[in-house]
Amino acid sequence: MKLHELYDLIGLQAEIIQKLNAAGEQMDFTQIDFYLEQLMDMKTAASSYKHLKSIWEEDTDQIKMLYCQLECARRVYAHYLSQHIPKAIYIGTMKCFSRHITAVMNTNIIPAIHGCCHRY
Repeated sequence: MKLHELYDLIGLQAEIIQKLNAAGEQMDFTQIDFYLEQLMDMKTAASSYKHLKSIWEEDTDQIKMLYCQLECARRVYAHYLSQHIPKAIYIGTMKCFSRHITAVMNTNIIPAIHGCCHRY
């Protein structure tokens, strides 16, 4: 699955997609891939999250972190399928991102997508 497919499946807002695309173009995945892998492991997720957050201190709206979380969500799709978890369950689970963003945007404050669905 490509990221843009995930964005469509979960109904991600167009404004956020534009920001994510811009953020993705700025990232060097050779430097962060290790941390993305660790972000998907409960034993190392907290330390990986903290490290990624520290390297993007200027990322005040948390778009780069959201990009990383959505990239991890994209990567686990194959695992869902291998475990015979229906696609509808995957989509429903990953819609936490768009629901959270909508809730933040509806508060009329600057949307800081802090941790989205994951709290460390």
